[in-house]
Amino acid sequence: MAIALQNPPLFYTIDTALQLVSMLIALLIVGFSYKAYKFTKDKRYYYYSVAFALIAAAFFVKALSNVIIYYIVPSPEANLLPVFNWGIFAYRILMMLAFTGIMLMTLKITDRRVVLLLLVFALFSAVASKDHNTAFYILYIIILGATSTQLYLNYKLKKSRLGLATFGIFAILTLAQALFLALILDFYFEIGLGALLYYAGQAFQITSFLLLF
Repeated sequence: MAIALQNPPLFYTIDTALQLVSMLIALLIVGFSYKAYKFTKDKRYYYYSVAFALIAAAFFVKALSNVIIYYIVPSPEANLLPVFNWGIFAYRILMMLAFTGIMLMTLKITDRRVVLLLLVFALFSAVASKDHNTAFYILYIIILGATSTQLYLNYKLKKSRLGLATFGIFAILTLAQALFLALILDFYFEIGLGALLYYAGQAFQITSFLLLF
């Protein structure tokens, strides 16, 4: 993670802006999901609002860590690596819990023991991957992949445009995380596609949230 601190300030300005945009979109989804819950009394919408509240919090924490590092610096000699690390750590926990919850709802898993087990596993995975970027994105892709696969099966069963659109949205989101994983691999193998992979991943991620909204 220390390598990330070597990026130029402009990178973090853009990254912070992208995190804030993603946070605002997630908050809009929270608002509409909660309104749908109040109108229909369907608890699925309530759980979706909780999941996207966690996602919004994740983007906020990541943006806040950028701001602290590059705009609220006590001195040039300050050790800001812990701020960066804890920001990423909190981001991973919140995102892992949120999308594990969405996966559980998509797979229609209602057994409380199974739900609790998978949530604990997601939390443990986020903690265990604190210093391992590759492991986190692999787990993240597996969760999104399972969700996308179930959404595709739902579409094949009902043949609805909404089902196809929902599958497409999560497929795009899964692709975004695959690009972020490729970004990490690019650094180790020195391929030189880092900037392209980063901006493509961010573009796909924001696009997926906009389409979902």
